[in-house]
Amino acid sequence: TIKNTPVGIVNEGEIFGALAAITGKVRNATVLAHSNCTVMAVPKEQFIDIIRSQPETCLQMIQTMAAQITELNSRVSSKVESIL
Repeated sequence: TIKNTPVGIVNEGEIFGALAAITGKVRNATVLAHSNCTVMAVPKEQFIDIIRSQPETCLQMIQTMAAQITELNSRVSSKVESIL
């Protein structure tokens, strides 16, 4: 969530927080679990090493980010249309 507004869902096996690791900026969202789960924190340097050494992980992350961008664009577009 960002300012109490849901912005996405993280599914099993997905990576979240990658944008902050890649850009070096502070994360701007809060992640809330709706059920029991296991989460692993990965230091930025180790995350970059994973991206370099595991292209399939990098591709999965890019696909997830692309889907999230598409969903957010759709939400923004529908909000703008409702205002106009």
